[in-house]
Formats: sequence, structure tokens, C-alpha cells
Amino acid sequence: MAAYSEICAATHVRGEQSSEALDHRMRCLERRRDELAALLAVFADADERTVLHALEASEALTPAAACVDLDAARDAHGEPDEPRLREPVARLRADLDRARALRLAGHYDDALALARVAHDEAVRLGHVPARAETGLLLGSLLGLRGGVDEATAALEQAFLDGLAGDQAEVAAWAAISAAHVVGFLAHRGAEGRRWGALAEALLPRIDGDPRAAASLYANLGNIAVAEGALDEARARFEAALDIAESSLGRDHVLVANTAANLAAVLRRSGDYPGALALYARVRETLAARLGTSHPGFATLVNNHGALLQVMGDLEGAARSYREVLALADGALSPTSPTLGHAHNNLAEVLLARGDPAAAVPHVRAAIDTWSAAHGPRHPLVGQAQLALGRLHVELAEPDAALQALQTALELLRDAGAAPATIAAAQFELARALALAHPDDLGEAIAAAQAAAAALDPGETRDAVLAWLSQRAGP
Repeated sequence: MAAYSEICAATHVRGEQSSEALDHRMRCLERRRDELAALLAVFADADERTVLHALEASEALTPAAACVDLDAARDAHGEPDEPRLREPVARLRADLDRARALRLAGHYDDALALARVAHDEAVRLGHVPARAETGLLLGSLLGLRGGVDEATAALEQAFLDGLAGDQAEVAAWAAISAAHVVGFLAHRGAEGRRWGALAEALLPRIDGDPRAAASLYANLGNIAVAEGALDEARARFEAALDIAESSLGRDHVLVANTAANLAAVLRRSGDYPGALALYARVRETLAARLGTSHPGFATLVNNHGALLQVMGDLEGAARSYREVLALADGALSPTSPTLGHAHNNLAEVLLARGDPAAAVPHVRAAIDTWSAAHGPRHPLVGQAQLALGRLHVELAEPDAALQALQTALELLRDAGAAPATIAAAQFELARALALAHPDDLGEAIAAAQAAAAALDPGETRDAVLAWLSQRAGP
């Protein structure tokens, strides 16, 4: 209502804008109203799991205040000049609003199916603004469902269509999403950073929505984390947190999620007190706003467990991971990646406590979960296969170990994993080969030597060299 009053007053009271500008802004408000109506329709028949997304969904809606900005209002308008296209484009946008609402409610497969239909119709109609909007949603959903290559193509075309249709907001969000899909999900950091630079160049044109800048810097932070550039990641997440908190308030869910990402970087950097303080803050926010059965809360608990684990509190870590797994039949989907992380992390704790047999089913569950969520050749599946191979080595089961480790090496090499990760898999393979062929250690020694050659000086390399010295002879 405040945005509506301000827009009307600018024309009829203060005479600050033309009737044409008023028309653009009023149509923008109508789009915001339609988006809200579509979301309410989805939640009208919501089940228990869907209801958990209600607060996040409402906070993710494009704010009506953005329509005060004339450039943003024009982006949202995009009505066809040709009268014959107006009715079909209006129907298409109704489908688009519903697809967005389904996405916000967590119904990703239903949203993806509808987005495909809407995009195909936009292409058939030849209306560039509608094609840009539907392409953006389609690409984002494909990224969520693991279709990285198809997502990249859709987002690139949405970016180009957004520029061609003078829709800076669509083009910017397409580039922001592409930075995440390409740079983080597909592990092509340099290409993801280029998308980030394109998005950053468009930020001045969409200053009505600070969430774009916060999302961009968070995506760039995730790319930096994947590359091991923790100082850069910390700076990116701090920038994202500052923007989000100053514009949305401390208790907004986006702010909490950004703070959780920063806490994860602090954990990896060894700043455990800083990470603990942030996790405590985020836990309080998410518990109050989303509830302790929400998937976002489960992710936080899992990450807090990882912090306790690296600090040596194995009992506390195990409690955190089991708390996450307890949500498997409720708030969390069976294919939630968070479940995979909780299973994998709990397996690490069980191994550290000397119980590899109890760890095996958890690693297998992680493999199944991540394969379903991301596809069977995702790097996380390779990491879990490495963990499974290590467990079978500890259990003196060489055949099972060799099968898992050979799969791990194939997946990790295909994904361009870090040399240290490849070396870890090679060393475990060496141990498995030594178990399988104790009278012929040539292949095992060669694998261990390859691992040692790829490792920098440190404890891990020293352990490999010690293993070799015991078996290779003088």
C-alpha cells in the first residue's frame, strides 16, 4: 500500500512523473500482486512439509517497493506491443507466477515441468521479455535439480534475451545464477567469475533490490571456497552479509543463511571462536523464524556438527548429525543433500571412534542420497566413494575397497578435483592393493609413490612416505 500511495502521489500530487511512468509503475505493482496471489494459491492446499517454506517464500517475493524505481518497473512490465500477443503473454505469465510459487514452496519438480512448458510457449510466441523471464526460471530450476549443462545454456540465453529486451533485472539475475551454476556446481571457477563480473556490471541498474548484490557476492564466495581461496571467500561473504543485513534487517532468513556461510569459512580457516559465535546467532534466528524442523535449520545443525568435529568434540558432533538424520522422514526430502552430508560426517566420526563397520551404511546412504540429488557422477559421490574405500581398507576387505576406490578416482579426476584429493585416493588404493596382493606389492608401491609425488610437505605426505619405507625396502 505504501508503494501504491507513493507512486500515485508522484503523478497526481507532486507532478514528478509522467502518466507513462505511472502506467509502468502501476503495472509493476500488478505483477507483484499476481506473484503474491500465485504463492497464496500454492499454500492454500499445502502439506506439512510445504508449510515449512512459507516464511522463506514470503521473504523471497520481489518487494513492491522496487516498483518505485522506474527502471525496475519497466523490467516488470514488458507488455507486448502487438495486441495479438497480449492475451497469450498474460496467460504465460500466470503460469510463470505459479511456477515461481511452486519453487518457493519447495516443489521443484512441479515447478520445473511448468517452467519448461512456459518457456516453450514464450519461444513459440517470439516475445523476448517473456522468453527471458521463463528462461531465467528454467535455468535456475535446472541448476537446483542437477542439470548443469542445460541450466547453463538456459541462463546464458536468458541473459542475452534480458539485454535484448532491456530487462536489466532479468539479465543481472541470469548472470548471478550462472555464476553459481557454472562456477560452483560445475566447478568451473574462472568461467563462474566471468559471469559474476557481468552481473556486477549490471548492479547499478537494479539498485532497488539489494538482494541481488548480496546473492552475487555469496555466490562468488562459494566459488572461492571450492577453490580453497578462504581469504577471498571470507571477504565475499562479509560483503554479502553487510549488504543483506543493512537492507533487510538482522532477522531476515537471507541474512541468517549468509552468516552461516561465513561461519563455515571461519571454521575452515581455523577461527573456531568466530564460527561458534556466528552459528549460535544463526541457530537462534532460524529456530525462531523457521522452526527446528525446517530444512534450513537442519543444514545449520549439520555445519555446527562439522565445527564440533574439527574441534575434537566427537560426541557433540555425533549428536548434531543424528539430530539432522532424525528429520529424514519429516522436513527433509529423502534426496536432500544435507542428509548426505550428515550421513557422511557421522561416518567420519564413527571411524575416528574406531568403528568402521558402523560407518559403512552411513557412507552408502550418502552415496545414494547424493547420487539422487546431483547425479551419480557428481564430485560429492566421488568423495563418498573414497570414504567407502577407506572404510573397507580398515575392515581388511580389499575387493570392496578396490571397487570403491577405482570409482572414486574416476569421478574425482573427471571433476578436476584438487591434487591432494586425488593423492588421498591413490594412497588408499595403494593400501587396498597391498591387502589384495600381499606377495606382489609393485602396483601398490607405484600408487603410493604417485600419491607422495602429488602431495606438498606435511603430515599426510609423511604418512605416505612412512608407509612406503616399510614396504619398498632400502
